[in-house]
Amino acid sequence: MKLKIACMHKRRCSNFYSLTSTVSHWAVFILPQKKSVPLILTALLFSTPALSQTLEGCPVSGDAIIYQAPPVFTAQELEHINISADKTRSDNQGKSTFQGHVVIEKHELRITADNASYNSNTEYIDIEGNIHVDTINMGLNADLGRVSKEKKSALFTGVEFQVGSNNMRGSAESISAEKDDNTELKQTSITTCDPKDPSWRLDADNINLNHEAASVSARDVVLHFIEVPVLYMPYM
Repeated sequence: MKLKIACMHKRRCSNFYSLTSTVSHWAVFILPQKKSVPLILTALLFSTPALSQTLEGCPVSGDAIIYQAPPVFTAQELEHINISADKTRSDNQGKSTFQGHVVIEKHELRITADNASYNSNTEYIDIEGNIHVDTINMGLNADLGRVSKEKKSALFTGVEFQVGSNNMRGSAESISAEKDDNTELKQTSITTCDPKDPSWRLDADNINLNHEAASVSARDVVLHFIEVPVLYMPYM
């Protein structure tokens, strides 16, 4: 796979170059595309009958996460990853840094941030500052992100997300993904209401999405109506 590193604004760049690397598949790990994440989360929510009867009357906030459809690459570019920034710099220790309007793009995925760095020795890409991720079916904001090319995994912390067109949204202490198969959400809250004042909210200590098996499991699930816990399920 080719990793293209470029500068969005050449006049303001301290460095401008291209790099060919063997970065493989990491972009799809953030939110794997094999199965629809919105459908899996919807299945989790509607497994609670009382909840499925209340969703239609939930007040909706206009303060949604801004979503912009990710790029769709041509067949010849499917294995490419493009990185652009206002400023780029590399040293002789194998580290490249990107500052200002960082954009990382792969087929059906885009990550934007203030800063990013790539270490060719550890094969980590670290991302920070106003992180936003758009996949084919979800938009999310995060505080910090790390992607491992070697382990084929990704981790984002301090996450707020919105999925699909049904206004399902939530937050998570972290979202991690391993290869193409599993996505794990920790300390997660999900609602279709205004997250600042939800009529209902579903909390879970752990949610695991198995995309290969199209299955979802959750632990320590609590359903709240107007901030009052009404149902607890240790496992579902």
